[in-house]
Amino acid sequence: MAARDTRTAAQYLRDLAFTDEAYRFLAGFVEGELCTPIATFSAQELIEQAVSVGGRQGEADSAQWFLAEGTGPLAGHLAGILGASVVLNAPVTRVHQDADGIAVDTGHVTRRAKSLIVTTPPQLYASIGIMPHLPGDRQRVIAGYQRGSVIKTVLVFGNPWWRERGLSGSFLSPGALCNAGLDASLPDGRTGTLVLFSTSASGRRLGQTTSEPERIERVLASLRSIVGSEIPSPIAGRSIDWTTDPWSLGGYASRRGLGGWTAAPDLFASVGNIHFAGTEAASEWRSFMEGALQSAERAADAVLASG
Repeated sequence: MAARDTRTAAQYLRDLAFTDEAYRFLAGFVEGELCTPIATFSAQELIEQAVSVGGRQGEADSAQWFLAEGTGPLAGHLAGILGASVVLNAPVTRVHQDADGIAVDTGHVTRRAKSLIVTTPPQLYASIGIMPHLPGDRQRVIAGYQRGSVIKTVLVFGNPWWRERGLSGSFLSPGALCNAGLDASLPDGRTGTLVLFSTSASGRRLGQTTSEPERIERVLASLRSIVGSEIPSPIAGRSIDWTTDPWSLGGYASRRGLGGWTAAPDLFASVGNIHFAGTEAASEWRSFMEGALQSAERAADAVLASG
């Protein structure tokens, strides 16, 4: 593993490809999926990611699965069950662990508990006071994490016009301003919804346009180029840059830098009564919501086992 972990994914893919054209396609596809330049993470990181989702077939199949109503109703449902125990508008600024348990400080109120499950992305560990609790090797790996670059643009049309043209609504276009897209229309067919992704280099290019309406116009121009003809005007649209969100600073998931797997193979192991979850900490479906769920179940089991 050590040899693969010090070798960049770019070098690994170059050896797999027989031609420059094949390499460019592989590089564009991998950067699009992992949202990070392939020169910044290792071959081991690429292999670990591929295995966690079931390889290329699993990655392809994942495009068929999504919550038709979006994630908002899911969060609302869970919040309704938890009730007043959910504290809003209280970002954590410090975590302290001692013999009596865990103290979590928000700057306005301090809450104590026997155990803590940290679910934020690794790039936020420093801002919430987690880093001092980690061994030195784990601190160094977290500090070297590569943040993903993702802009997701959702366009709603009066009808799924692409189907009338014999198109699926799904595409991969490495290097384009929107390097991937899928049909997310509801089954009733009354409207048509396209979700367009700008990741890695494409995300950084589109992110230079900070105005959301202007970003949507650029995305529409890119979509017209991909389709090769004029398209209807959307009736609604949003374009969200995950790298500017202070609670994520990137997406969909961060990547260990070169040597990260060798330096800290137990990176997300529990530290005392502090446990770690989140899609980066998953062993299955890393970078997906399913991975976040899998890691959460593991962390919950650890808390229960600790008594």
